[in-house]
Amino acid sequence: MAVDRPDLGFAVKEVCRSMSSPSELDVQKLKKIGRYLVEVGNTRIVFEWNACLKRVHGYSDSDFAGNEKRTSTSGGIIFFGGAVIKGWSKQQKV
Repeated sequence: MAVDRPDLGFAVKEVCRSMSSPSELDVQKLKKIGRYLVEVGNTRIVFEWNACLKRVHGYSDSDFAGNEKRTSTSGGIIFFGGAVIKGWSKQQKV
């Protein structure tokens, strides 16, 4: 789901981290993602033919050791002509 929906990339990554032994908190997180999907509904990425195709825009961010396990998370997104062509959210290995 995170591949098709760049707005869910980080949330899906966080939920997937604990799927080997899910807790009640993980179920609450999944319900929150479900409520978000119901509220937002379908989305689409439109690639317009008249868009400026000479530029690639990219944004990134990182959080160094920002959680309780002291691991870092980084992420970013790349646009081409106004359409998302790549989005990621990664956490370093401990």
